[in-house]
Amino acid sequence: FTPRQKQYSPVLSGIGESELRPLKGYVCTTAKALADVPLISDKDDPVLAHWQYGVGKAVAFTSEAQARWAPDWIEWNKFAKFWAQTVRWTLRGELSQNLQLHTEIEEGIGHVVVDAMDNQGNFINFLELEGSVVDPHLAAQPLALRQTGPGRYEATFPVAGEGSYLVTARSAGKEGITGFITGGLAIPYSPEYKTVRSNEAVMRKIAEVTGGRVASLVNNQVDFFDHDLPSGSRAEPLWPGALALAILLVPVDVFFRRVIIDWRDVARVWNTARGWVAGQVRAILARRRPEREEAVEALLQVKEKVREQMTPRAPSEQFIEALHRAKQQAGASVLDAGEEKAPVPRPVVVRKSEKEDLRRPRVPAERFTSQLLEAKKRAHQEGKGHTQQ
Repeated sequence: FTPRQKQYSPVLSGIGESELRPLKGYVCTTAKALADVPLISDKDDPVLAHWQYGVGKAVAFTSEAQARWAPDWIEWNKFAKFWAQTVRWTLRGELSQNLQLHTEIEEGIGHVVVDAMDNQGNFINFLELEGSVVDPHLAAQPLALRQTGPGRYEATFPVAGEGSYLVTARSAGKEGITGFITGGLAIPYSPEYKTVRSNEAVMRKIAEVTGGRVASLVNNQVDFFDHDLPSGSRAEPLWPGALALAILLVPVDVFFRRVIIDWRDVARVWNTARGWVAGQVRAILARRRPEREEAVEALLQVKEKVREQMTPRAPSEQFIEALHRAKQQAGASVLDAGEEKAPVPRPVVVRKSEKEDLRRPRVPAERFTSQLLEAKKRAHQEGKGHTQQ
């Protein structure tokens, strides 16, 4: 199909409808309400469309610039011109030297003032100016610029909060004056912080309307709170609580009216319950006691073994033990000798010092060495005395 020209467009400047080349395909789309559609297909579908929103421009070509769908367009002698004009149209225009933009804020309202003058310094009146403002949240809203004086156009917009506001104004088609101009407005903080003084007139008016009073802070002894207000009271219904209490007491009243209580039976039941609880407690303790006694017995046995290993025996105990062993060996020798007469055992003479040793209590292990040295010394002295005799 060969595209048809539907309306004039600067993109098609210098290109006639008869000069257009056929296309082999395109993507079916629907044009927006405010879009311009210079070229359409044989089924009235958009082939070329462009749209300007504020100072932003967009172009849509629903076919392609390659050999699959547009081989004839690639060989077309105005192919380069078509795309050059398309790209040039989308670029931002030059800033107008005939427009000057001023912005200011007053009482939470932003004011935009545009002055229009030609190159000779004359005012330009009856311009078709369109403007827009973008708030800090990137939301755009249109500006209605109206002429308020010779060559002066003004508009207002609400200021919602802190941040930067971008203002744009553009003119079109009046005496050849076309172009746009941008400006900005920055609010670093809320406008209410600019007030550094107290507005006494407003505060007095508020006190007068609301029945308040104006206090002075000179003596710093002002009581800002009134304590002369009448005390308030409020009635609270008591029947819900009384009804709930009656519902709870009715079964108790019926029980005491219908049931005869024998306190001896109550005491008997109490004693039975207490005895059962005591029996359960004793059974639990009895089950735990054998385990505890076995553990204690094992600990005592281990302790006794360690004590026997760590505590040395006294010399008297060693002597008595040796005496018993000698006596047993002597009895065994008599049995082995048959009719041989058993020798009469010699009486064992226990010295006085040894008797004292027998009666002496067992000493700890750490004193055994010192006592052994003392016993050896006494034995040496006694042996020396027998030799002299």
